[in-house]
Amino acid sequence: MKRFWPALLAAALLLAACSGVSPGEPSPSASADPDEPVLTKRNIELTVWERPGAGEEFIRQAAAVFNQKYPNIVIRCVGVEPGDIPGRVRDESERGGCADLFLIPHTEIRALADALLILPARDQTKTKAAVFPVCAQAASAGGAVFGYPVSAETVALFYNKRLFAEDEPPASWEELVALAKGLNNGEQAGFVMPAGSVYYAFPFALTWNARPFGPDGGDPDAFDFENVTTVEGMKVFKSLRAVSLPSEELSPGAAARAFASGKAAFCVAGLWDVRQFTEAGVSFGVAPLPAFPGGDHPSASFASVGVMTVSAYSANPDEASAFAALLLTEEMQKLRVELTGELPSSDITLRAPAYADGFMRQMEHAVPYPAFLPSSDFGRALAVFEEAAARIWDGADIGAELAACSAARRPPERDG
Repeated sequence: MKRFWPALLAAALLLAACSGVSPGEPSPSASADPDEPVLTKRNIELTVWERPGAGEEFIRQAAAVFNQKYPNIVIRCVGVEPGDIPGRVRDESERGGCADLFLIPHTEIRALADALLILPARDQTKTKAAVFPVCAQAASAGGAVFGYPVSAETVALFYNKRLFAEDEPPASWEELVALAKGLNNGEQAGFVMPAGSVYYAFPFALTWNARPFGPDGGDPDAFDFENVTTVEGMKVFKSLRAVSLPSEELSPGAAARAFASGKAAFCVAGLWDVRQFTEAGVSFGVAPLPAFPGGDHPSASFASVGVMTVSAYSANPDEASAFAALLLTEEMQKLRVELTGELPSSDITLRAPAYADGFMRQMEHAVPYPAFLPSSDFGRALAVFEEAAARIWDGADIGAELAACSAARRPPERDG
């Protein structure tokens, strides 16, 4: 699809330049405070689509704070699953049935921006400064941030405090393997992770790649499966099998159950697994992923980011943007963590929950999960990689498996 939104964004910047103010900032003559948005005095209503349950409650409480300053703006929240929202945005925007704001996975940003269905954040500089760099990158298309990143998820290293009683978790993968060997026996595994899952396995191919998805992180087809750094990363991945289980026993659910049942000392898992571990009574700690050989920082992980976006069809885009910007403040970020259990999108200090610190430190080394079509070059290769990762884990030749991933990029030949 031809991308028209860069031209639209350029036009907005030109208009702002002619008026002598930046996009999203009020005219100095309209407000004594240049950082204070000038919003309508009319009685209006903004509709927000958010995750049912805790997400709705977050919007209700945020609306109460917003209404202390803008009592004339009613915020109406409707619970919609984030995965269903992009389709509704496409279907209902031109018909006038779309919400003013909606929460979407960051992987939908580029497609909705291409379709001219969402607006860039009003104040680009402040929005980027308010959140983790990975969250700003995840919400970006063409160099502009579209929307307001409000939450994040990634994986980290969990450890069972009953089986591993030392104060400091392993700082490197080599150290983890050495420690796990002493905990690996017929009753339990030293380490588990979903070996055949792209979300968990693919980051091992990324750690030594400074820009694996192109200069702006938005081109997954730029990734080189046969780069020497990819091969070296997968060697580290393969080495973990010595203290773990066969890949067929390590689906995401099986790996989490092994840790929850006390049958694994270490586990790479996500925030979404915390409830299961807590309900199982596991005394666990969370740390950033171990470093690669010779590294002095945690390994890379994928991040998934929830972005509150403003509809291009909203009748009140300034007011919608002002409400969305409120959600990035420290007060609102802490409230969202408290209500939803999600990670904040910004680097704030959290006293609770106790496991949050490990995830927050890992977020500094996360990269956005790439957006791609299954039929794209990268999509075809990634489908092959998922199976290749399981075979590599179980002993297959790394070079041959990664070569097969590269070959999958070529479109299938047509007869005749």
